[in-house]
Amino acid sequence: MGFLDSHFHSPLVSPPDVPYTYRYIMRKAVLITLFVVLGACAGSQHLITTTVNPDIKLLPQPRIAVLPMELSGYGDDDLTVIRQNWRNMVEAGLLQNSFRVVDRDLVDNILQEQHFQKSGVVNKTSSVEVGKILGINYVMVGTVRVLAADGSKFHIQLRVLDVESSELIATTFGTGNASIGFKASKELAMKLKPLIPAQ
Repeated sequence: MGFLDSHFHSPLVSPPDVPYTYRYIMRKAVLITLFVVLGACAGSQHLITTTVNPDIKLLPQPRIAVLPMELSGYGDDDLTVIRQNWRNMVEAGLLQNSFRVVDRDLVDNILQEQHFQKSGVVNKTSSVEVGKILGINYVMVGTVRVLAADGSKFHIQLRVLDVESSELIATTFGTGNASIGFKASKELAMKLKPLIPAQ
């Protein structure tokens, strides 16, 4: 009896009562499933590190604005579209974890009216000022860097700032494929969610 025979037989059925063809098919099925699972894990590997200020307690029903991402390594690509795509992913991660996300059109209008936005990005000072104008609690800023020429690997950093104090609430670093924006944002929001007071 081989390794798979001894580990995958039902304890209620003795080996001689199970047809050889059935055992052979089951062994093949187990091996195929294992290879598929390992292949999927290898293809979707992401490295994410999140740090949260231990002295912070968030406000109830927190409102947050995701500001345009700073991009690096995209060459002559259309950065406007790419920047919006990254914001889509980051906003989705926040929305799944009890954050109320300010409509991006409203955010961009404030950026244009106040002449804060130059070359598509904003700095920490102007980010906090935008948050004050919007009357919200927090702002998220981020940077995205292309690590692979074929667009298969990226590095992202996300930072959440308290609008009132300008204090850094949390930061996340992530490396992975094009879905890393959503995954990094989701992990950051999940770490912050327990700090939101229950209603």
